[in-house]
Amino acid sequence: MPVGERKITVLSDVTLQIKKAAFAVIYGPSGSGKITLLNIIGGIDRPTKGQASSQGKNLTVKTRISYQNLEVPM
Repeated sequence: MPVGERKITVLSDVTLQIKKAAFAVIYGPSGSGKITLLNIIGGIDRPTKGQASSQGKNLTVKTRISYQNLEVPM
């Protein structure tokens, strides 16, 4: 999921399965895409290719005004 104006792909073919009420940790070296992933999940950023979905709902079509109601805790 390339994001922004940079031509560097920071996320590619990412799949997460997290059970309801479970805790998850996202870790990795600086610049590996952790914040980019959270921003896409939270609706703050949009991927330039592909899509992000949660429970069958496409997260990439939400407007920035409605990102608070995505039912995706951060």
